[in-house]
Amino acid sequence: MLPAALIIGVARSLSLVLTDGRVIDTILNGLATPLSNAPAAVAALLMIPFHAIIHVAVPSVSGQAVLTMPVLVPLSDLLGIPRDATVFAYQTGAGLTEMLTPTNGGLMAVLLAAGVPYGRWIRFAIVGVLLALMIGVAAMISVLSAAVGRVLLDPPDQRGAFERLIRFANWRYAPGTPAGSCRNHEHAV
Repeated sequence: MLPAALIIGVARSLSLVLTDGRVIDTILNGLATPLSNAPAAVAALLMIPFHAIIHVAVPSVSGQAVLTMPVLVPLSDLLGIPRDATVFAYQTGAGLTEMLTPTNGGLMAVLLAAGVPYGRWIRFAIVGVLLALMIGVAAMISVLSAAVGRVLLDPPDQRGAFERLIRFANWRYAPGTPAGSCRNHEHAV
């Protein structure tokens, strides 16, 4: 329990430094600019392997949420991806990796108690994980198409991510408010 609490604390402190130092806007611009010309489905589906890779280094699912969501939720706002699709990508990427990663202490303890070698477990579980991944990708596309109400393979409107980033920064760092505080919770980005 203590390692998970430490990971959450470190992740929260990183998030606080990125927000108060206004470094998060530079990161968001760097991520949003190349993805602004891609369809929304591509950007949303790229979040799944991103979360899977991060989950190997950060085995705590709550620590990973604290670390990645402050970056990916504003990114999804900039790209016009619904927030529930961002959370769904997190759950799919982290949840499926949870069944395979050797940094998962619970998985390794159960395998040890059952006497199942890790290599044998991987050969058994990879088929189910790939099947669940295909179902997750199909569900993500259906959620996006229902939420967005447009064909997801069309390029997004060409207003550009830079203009949306400027509006987001103006909303987020309004004059007279401390950095990172929100003036209202329902903004139009």
